[in-house]
Amino acid sequence: MRTLPESKKQTLNLIAQAQKILCVTTSTSEGDGTMALLGLQQWLVGQGKQAKAIFPGEVAPNLDFINGLEVLESTFSRQGNVVISVAGGTDKEVLDYVVGEDGAIRITLPVDKQAISLQQEEEKYDLILCLEVSDLADLGTIYTDHIDFFQTTPLVNIATDAANQFYAKVNLVDPTKSGVSEIIYDLMADQGVEITSDMATTLLTGVVAGSESFLGNHTTASAFATASKLQSLGARQSDIIENLYKKKSLKTLKLWGQVFSRLEFDQTHRICTSVLHKTDFQMLEATPDNIENLTRDILRFVDGSDFFALFYEFGGRVQVQLRTNDPSVDWPEFVGDSKFTNVPGGIDLSATGIHLADIEKEVTTRLESYQIQTKGIDPNAATKYRDCRPSNINASEQVEEVPMPVTPKAPESIPFEAPFQPHENTGETAGKGAKPDKKEKGWLKKSFPAN
Repeated sequence: MRTLPESKKQTLNLIAQAQKILCVTTSTSEGDGTMALLGLQQWLVGQGKQAKAIFPGEVAPNLDFINGLEVLESTFSRQGNVVISVAGGTDKEVLDYVVGEDGAIRITLPVDKQAISLQQEEEKYDLILCLEVSDLADLGTIYTDHIDFFQTTPLVNIATDAANQFYAKVNLVDPTKSGVSEIIYDLMADQGVEITSDMATTLLTGVVAGSESFLGNHTTASAFATASKLQSLGARQSDIIENLYKKKSLKTLKLWGQVFSRLEFDQTHRICTSVLHKTDFQMLEATPDNIENLTRDILRFVDGSDFFALFYEFGGRVQVQLRTNDPSVDWPEFVGDSKFTNVPGGIDLSATGIHLADIEKEVTTRLESYQIQTKGIDPNAATKYRDCRPSNINASEQVEEVPMPVTPKAPESIPFEAPFQPHENTGETAGKGAKPDKKEKGWLKKSFPAN
């Protein structure tokens, strides 16, 4: 019999002892974190437990094919029942209530109002399960509004990020996994849980998203093994690939076109950048959600690039999506005092009161300095830029310059009189028009020469 790691054994014991469980992930969780959260909630409910799943973001449109998404809640509140207390007590037989025309319930009590008090109960939980949360602060107001709750309730930290802060009573952190959906599947398999076709599809969607369709640098052999097992359990792989990678909205495709059209590659420092203006979103009626996973994919499109930074304006804020293939980047040291959010493959930055061009210059300068220090690049080397196209590009290849097409020039004058219009003349010719007079031979060739 296989021996379970201590952290996994402790996690399963806490789950077995708990009846009411809070499951939560961050607003920046993408397909992997969201699907792991849903799969976990379905498992716990199937075991007869009360489980609330909190995802404080918006579920990506390409995940609409997953069954059961309606159980994910975007906000968290501990408000429970309202308790009415009557000092000195009263005979319950004399309690009376009526339902008014407005639908309100009116309770009648034969006591003095001074004897009545109201109290709002707080919901109590036996356990909190955090999925792919590197630091509790990443939960935002879910944590800051309920700090005492998080400090006094048993907490399990389930994640794959090696930079995790290990803040919980039990830390089930496994960097050898491509995503947290793999860990949830392992827990279910160790417990002998009966996994339905819908549950298998949910978890496989997380595995595919977490491993970037098995193309990410962090993809391990366990991702392939887990995917194979989930397929055998009825996971609908064709639906997953169709929705995650084939179906794209027109807004998404047009927004990607703008990103590609402005793509630049600094060959010297191996940095790729692009920009979207607020007018791009306005004209296309698009949002940042339409960017989807393009920022990570571009690192595969442009061979030789270590970083990709996408700068854009939306909702009065300047945003930066910064992605890399280098897992050793120390982001806190890189950004300094700036606030950032950890996401798979990099970080997101957000700021107000600064121009897009200024933050683009600042981030690019920091990236260049980082590359000079870590890659041994000559600081005096001239920066060489080249245009990029949405296909695999080898950094060592030279881009052939394509001559711009010559636009024909219009003739300075037309060698015949235009017909008169009815409103331009009066008298005998009114309304009849006039025919061209003395057309010059060969005028067309003179106006548009062959060369």
